Amino acid sequence: MAKTNNGISLTIMGLFIALLGVIIPIAWDLWNSSAEVTLTIDRTATIVEKKSNVEKLQILYGGRQVDSLSKTSFEIKNTGRKAVTVDELISNPKITLKEGNILEAEIVKSSPENIDKNIVIDEKSISLEFKLLNPGDLIVFSILSDVKDPEFISSARIKNVRDLKTMKAEEQVTINGNVGFLVYLVGIFSMLFLLVFFALLWEAPKLKKQLLAIKRGETPLHKGESIEVIFSYIDLDLSMLTTVKRKRLKESIPSGIDRLNDIETKKLISEVSAMLTSESPIGGAIVSLILAALGGWYVYSSVFV
Repeated sequence: MAKTNNGISLTIMGLFIALLGVIIPIAWDLWNSSAEVTLTIDRTATIVEKKSNVEKLQILYGGRQVDSLSKTSFEIKNTGRKAVTVDELISNPKITLKEGNILEAEIVKSSPENIDKNIVIDEKSISLEFKLLNPGDLIVFSILSDVKDPEFISSARIKNVRDLKTMKAEEQVTINGNVGFLVYLVGIFSMLFLLVFFALLWEAPKLKKQLLAIKRGETPLHKGESIEVIFSYIDLDLSMLTTVKRKRLKESIPSGIDRLNDIETKKLISEVSAMLTSESPIGGAIVSLILAALGGWYVYSSVFV
C-alpha cells in the first residue's frame, strides 16, 4: 500500500507542477486574451504617371482624366486568439485616402476562400465588410488611386479590439515588447520540462540494463555482496528510481548485519525488479516533451507577433 500511495503522490505532484507552470497560465491567458485585427499595407505600384514636361499628354481612366495611377495592396487578418463576428463590428474597417481619389477597389483573395466578404467604395475611402474572421483568417484586397504616392488612414471599431493594428509588410514579423509575467513563467517551466525529458530519456537505457542484470543474475544482490556494496548499488545503479523508492529499499534491509541471507536476498531482488518494472521513463519523457512543446508554442506566439 505504501508503494501505491507514494506512486499516487508523485503523480499528483507532477500533474500539479504541470498545471501550475504551463497549463493554467496558458488557459488563463487564452481566456483573457483580447481579439486583434491587423491591417498590413503590402506594397504600392505606380502603374502610370504623367511627366510635367509632356504638357499635351492626357491619361484617361474610365473617361476620367488623371495624372497618375497607383495600385496599393492590403491584407487584413485576425492576428488574435478570438474570432471576430459581424455582431462585434460596431464600424467596419475603413481605409481613407488622404489626398486624391479612389478609382477602384477589389478583393483579390481570402483564406479560407469561403469567407463572406464585401468591399464598399467611396471616392475617398473604402469599407471592408465580413461576417466572420476566425484566428488566422485573412482577406487580401487592392485599391487603385489617382495619386503617385498614396497615403491612407485606417480605422475600425470592433468589440474587444482596442484599435485596428496597422503595419507595413516588412514589419509583419515583429517582437512583442510587452511580454507579461505569465510568458516568463511558462517559459521557465517549459525549459524545466525539456530538461526532464532529456533526463528521463537518459535513464531509459540504464533501467533496461538493470532489468537485464537481474534477469541474468549479475547484480550485487545475486553475488552476495556486503550491505555496504548493496547500499551503493541502490544509490548509483538504481538512480532512475525516485528517492522515496530507494529509501524504501534501504529500509527493508535489516540493520546490524553484514550480508543478507537467501530469503532476504530473494525478497529484495523481487522488490527491486517490481520497482524497475513499474518505472516508465519513456512515458514520462513523452508527457514532458508535450508540455515543453505546448509551453514553447505559447511563448513563441506571445513574443513573435
